[in-house]
Amino acid sequence: MSFFLNDDLELLKQSAQEFTEKYVAPCVAEMEETNEFPRDLYLKAGELGFLSLIVPEQIGGMGLGLTAVGVVTEEIAKVSPAFAISYYVDSCMVSYLMESPNREALLKKYLPGLMSGWTIMAAGITHPEGSTNIPEWPILAKRDGDDWILNGSKLYVTNCGKADLVAFIGLTEDREMRCFIVETSDPGVDDNYVEEKLGLCGNCSGSYFLTDVRVADNHSFPKNPLDGFGPGNALCAAVALGCAEGALAKTMDFVQHRSHKGQPIGAKQVVAHRIARMWGQIEQSRALIYESLGMADRLIATGDTSLAAETKMLISTSKYTTCEMAIDVAKQCVWLHGGLGIVEETGISRYLRDAQTLSIADGTPDLHIESVAFLLGMPGSQLTI
Repeated sequence: MSFFLNDDLELLKQSAQEFTEKYVAPCVAEMEETNEFPRDLYLKAGELGFLSLIVPEQIGGMGLGLTAVGVVTEEIAKVSPAFAISYYVDSCMVSYLMESPNREALLKKYLPGLMSGWTIMAAGITHPEGSTNIPEWPILAKRDGDDWILNGSKLYVTNCGKADLVAFIGLTEDREMRCFIVETSDPGVDDNYVEEKLGLCGNCSGSYFLTDVRVADNHSFPKNPLDGFGPGNALCAAVALGCAEGALAKTMDFVQHRSHKGQPIGAKQVVAHRIARMWGQIEQSRALIYESLGMADRLIATGDTSLAAETKMLISTSKYTTCEMAIDVAKQCVWLHGGLGIVEETGISRYLRDAQTLSIADGTPDLHIESVAFLLGMPGSQLTI
């Protein structure tokens, strides 16, 4: 029983464990090789209700909040950090539709597919000029009567090539930041470029190129990525947490079966103490992540904006510290495997590659530290993420 989870979330955790072991684990090798995930995983996730966790009960969802998404994300990440990112990004995209003044029509059109897994959604935020370099972003959208015409590109979009629907965020001619809901089958949308990365192979991140894409005004609304409190960063931290747990579990099994001079290497004090320290690092990160997610859920439930700054600080801190922890844990796990640690067949080096890539996803450590410094009132600091 976890201190952070109630009975409902404990049952959800068990269900996520079973889903991961039965459906995700057998696909990991294929995802590493092909750099994409089977869409059937989304259909099964939808069947189990994992894609409707943050959807309010009154519109057909489970209404369990971001903490529930964090629980499922963490469990998936123990086996596949790559698919864990794809999962949490898609499962939270409904929030974009709910922010729209036209949300009733958008939810009626897209929500059933999103909750079932038949529709996958992504967010296109980063310009080639950089995700946080907003003053230098080029114009993405221009007015054409009652519609908008989009021209430009977006990089590092999770689920690129798999998504049926994308929320593109960019500037208009008058430098207003807006969100545009676009179907990837629309004329002028090109999603054929998937990036080859250091790690997280299989989460299909890539670039979108938009050429004269027409978007109805009721599929657009004002949206600034720096507004709000960045709950996705806490979920990225949950991926890093699961990544570290997966690496440690694999290593604990290894050191108890790998022998040296007639005894398991785990019986050596230096190894046992290293394992114990890594466990402590993981538990410290767990406490911060679930405190962050709990704060985010309280803010959403109460609408108390006085919680926003503290919530954002906790989330940013959990993101960069957990990613740094995951790199450290995965690195030590590789060391404890010795020469086998750098052999692909053992699978342990994948956790290190994934952890290093996670530290970049959703903002580098320095960007999060800068934002925390700003929110603490430190002079000269800026809100960067």
